[in-house]
Amino acid sequence: MKALVVGGAGFVGYRLVKRLLAEGNSVTVLDVKPRRLKRLPSPNLKLVLGNMTEQRVVQRVMKGVDVVYHIALVGGFSIRNLKLFNANLQGTLNLLRAAESQKIKQFIFTSSTAVYGKRRYLPVDEEHPCNPEEESGWRLYPLMKFSTEKLCRLFYFTFKLPVTVLRLTYVFCRKSVYDVPWTGWMIEKAKNNETIEVFEGEGFASVHVDEVVEALMLATLNEKAIGQVFNIVNPDTFVTYYEIARYVAKKTCSKSHIKIVKPTEMVNSVPVSSEKIRRTLGWKPWTTKADAIKC
Repeated sequence: MKALVVGGAGFVGYRLVKRLLAEGNSVTVLDVKPRRLKRLPSPNLKLVLGNMTEQRVVQRVMKGVDVVYHIALVGGFSIRNLKLFNANLQGTLNLLRAAESQKIKQFIFTSSTAVYGKRRYLPVDEEHPCNPEEESGWRLYPLMKFSTEKLCRLFYFTFKLPVTVLRLTYVFCRKSVYDVPWTGWMIEKAKNNETIEVFEGEGFASVHVDEVVEALMLATLNEKAIGQVFNIVNPDTFVTYYEIARYVAKKTCSKSHIKIVKPTEMVNSVPVSSEKIRRTLGWKPWTTKADAIKC
């Protein structure tokens, strides 16, 4: 198989490239920087420095490709302006057009469970309404992911392009899930010995990067995955913000009081459901909560 990994030098992309090469596949990576890919001196690896917004580059790297893995994000994780929003959509459109013209066998896009917005019911499955504009603090990111999903599925329904969408939750590897980037406010309060308020039962699940790669591989050239959307989350790694607050207070030697507040609306008190991909493709995450905390 000849694979094109767009964003292959990134966190998930690098692990995917390693797996693809280990299984004897030919891999082309399109990324703006080589970064850790220099550690993979394989004759089956071709690195193309460029951006998916460059139409000619995209057309060139798409030739002869069987499967496209779209894992790229223009501008990094914190996408906060319309210029980057537009770049991501235009880049994806370039990929989809080139993939359709080359009649590739599958186009796999990694989205995010952030597209759901506020929860209407729990656990959140793939049929849950998507309202990414409701996601507080970083609305452009989930909105961009959902818009990109829709572009991909448009090509599936209109041009019969074989598309699969994987909605990832927080992906971790060597860092404990207690050290998530969006809890900086807890650290500041802990340093100042201020009260830390958390909603009762609220938390989140995560998924190990190798579990994500396993899901990608199971979806690859699998007829059962074509036209489907799957949540990629490991319910066994669910942690509450109360647990994180205790961890932060201990780590900072804080005297902060942790106050549990009853929520006025539905919060993430149980994980997003990954039952669909388990049932359809046989995906079985293996990381335990203890593993996620110790990383």
